[in-house]
Amino acid sequence: MKFFLRALALSILTFSCKDEVNTPIVTELNPQVGAQIPLETATRWTQRLDEKRGQFSRSKTQETIPSQYLCDYLRDINSQLGAAVHYGLDSEGEVRLLIIKYDQNAHWAETALDTKSKITVTKSIAREYCDRYKASNATGPWSYFYGRNILSAIVDRGEFESFALVPAINDLDEPQLLLYIWLNQVSNGKIAQSEPEVYDKGFPCPTNCADEN
Repeated sequence: MKFFLRALALSILTFSCKDEVNTPIVTELNPQVGAQIPLETATRWTQRLDEKRGQFSRSKTQETIPSQYLCDYLRDINSQLGAAVHYGLDSEGEVRLLIIKYDQNAHWAETALDTKSKITVTKSIAREYCDRYKASNATGPWSYFYGRNILSAIVDRGEFESFALVPAINDLDEPQLLLYIWLNQVSNGKIAQSEPEVYDKGFPCPTNCADEN
């Protein structure tokens, strides 16, 4: 009887393991990805990049961009999984930073925000840029994903004034792409720009890569 029970338990465990194998793997990308980091840390990381600029020559800091472009593109972010900043390369060999939303299945949205031209482009154009960048940068990084929770918290703020995407190298000597945002603050009845807030902890690709379909 004891042998029969052990055999029965083993058979149940075997079926359970088979069921787990057949269960679709859930993507690691999730709405919780991303967090604010201290400005002092961000400054140290960007200074480290300046010291190694030759090694990461394709990484260029863009000018600040009015918040409205990001807010307009991420208007429906609460119904999405999140968004990623992708490196792209246009036909002239110039680096583009593309913000691309991801739906709940971790697929690309139909449009992407080209932060250089400040216009939305089709998914096919975004894929062309991204594929060209990957071809010339085989080891990456190719993109950084942020979950909808952190993005929603940023774009829903009324005092959010402008943003910038700033390359950096962290304390582990790994390339990063930091999201800087500037807020409007009132001082003596006048609106002035505050010190920036900085966000990181995005998932890099390669490592955590989503479906481009």
